[in-house]
Amino acid sequence: MNTLPPVHVALAGIDKLISSLDDALAALRVLPRNATSQRLTAYTSFISGATPCAKSPTGRKILHIVLLDNGRSDIARAPLFSQVFRCVRCGACANVCPVFRLVGGHRMGHVYIGAIGLVLTYLFHDRKIAKQLCQNCVGCGACKEVCSGGIDLPALIQEIRARFASEDGSPAPARIASLAMRDRRLFHTLLKFMRFAQKPVSGNDGFVRHLPMALFGKQGFKSLPALAPKAFREMWPVVKPNVASPRLKVALFAGCAQDFIYPEHILAALNVLAAGGVEVTFPMEQTCCGLPLVMLGEAKTAERVARQNMAAFAEDCDFIVTLCASCASHLKHGYARMLGKDAEKFSAKVMDFSSFVHKYLPPEVLPLERSGEKVAYHASCHLCRALGVREAPRALIRRAAEYVPSAEEESCCGFGGTFSAKFPEISAELMRKKLANVAASGATRLVLDCPGCAMQLKGGADKAGMPIAVNHIAELLQRQSTRG
Repeated sequence: MNTLPPVHVALAGIDKLISSLDDALAALRVLPRNATSQRLTAYTSFISGATPCAKSPTGRKILHIVLLDNGRSDIARAPLFSQVFRCVRCGACANVCPVFRLVGGHRMGHVYIGAIGLVLTYLFHDRKIAKQLCQNCVGCGACKEVCSGGIDLPALIQEIRARFASEDGSPAPARIASLAMRDRRLFHTLLKFMRFAQKPVSGNDGFVRHLPMALFGKQGFKSLPALAPKAFREMWPVVKPNVASPRLKVALFAGCAQDFIYPEHILAALNVLAAGGVEVTFPMEQTCCGLPLVMLGEAKTAERVARQNMAAFAEDCDFIVTLCASCASHLKHGYARMLGKDAEKFSAKVMDFSSFVHKYLPPEVLPLERSGEKVAYHASCHLCRALGVREAPRALIRRAAEYVPSAEEESCCGFGGTFSAKFPEISAELMRKKLANVAASGATRLVLDCPGCAMQLKGGADKAGMPIAVNHIAELLQRQSTRG
């Protein structure tokens, strides 16, 4: 007792107040289980008032309990950010974050670490530090999936980026992207110009081959894709399938990457859908889904683009199908967040390609010849977490080939749109881990559902000279379709 100071000051934020002992005990059970898989934590203290202290004139400590607001009351009234008070500080978001698992420490959080650290730094600490930290998120959604409090951490980080863009102005690259993408015709004209401008440096295998390595900078860890000689939208009048007595009618959302870089993905899907008796339309006024703009903090332009796409898909159809997991997630959930009821009818029709084929084109409708090839699967973040689609693509692979699981199938490949350009060292390491796991599985082919992941993993495999083919799942199904 003589070694203890006579004054005890307990400082806590008002968000730490809990209405009952039962609620406190529930939180104490959740925290260690979600953090370290333990039943109880070892560092909880209970006090019931001023404790004995021989050094105090009264024989008991002088006890002060200080409750700190520091903006917490305002945050509690904010519709979006109030959910941060459900955090129990378990650290699970850091445990599953692919970026944090590489860099560690306080590179992701000024005081608290991980995804919640990015948010709390903005809310409670240094705004300048938060502006840099919020760029560290790759957008994989693993933190949201594991959060015991159900906090939508990716949405909060997106909102912080949007606020910085609105209050401080966007960086030049973001402004240029925003100006280009708000007008579909201008955006597509620029892409067509780039297609012709790349001719001196592109090879015949879909990669940029003839640029000096010095111009690649830190992007030299993968082969960069070239724009396709002809965009899918230019092929559409010729390749449009004629399906007699169609079972279903779908409108196809191509997305930028598959329209202009990987039209072979969509061509394969057209053959699969036609073999299953599905009529396909392709609205020519469609443009980028707008997710890159959201990630850049360009919220107003993202909303404008969303309304353009909704108008383009006004024609009646049973489903809006897309081969891009990121597009599917944004069309279905991102539009609903931005536009509310205005997007309900549109978003309700959106379905990813794998889910559509698995549900509506069963073996009796779309027979496949199963090969003995060993095929691994990369679960794109937006498909397995944002959309919750896990079984459909794996079931389709089993119908077409021998599916071989690989370690950490649902871990991020490191692309993350602009993340790969901003943090190439981290992106490269995540990609190498993914490809090493696929190679260890013994697979000779890797399939996926996202063109962004294809850019990362196909380019990485090519750069490393790995004997692994990387395809969209639509290409695998077309190869094995008996009605192709």
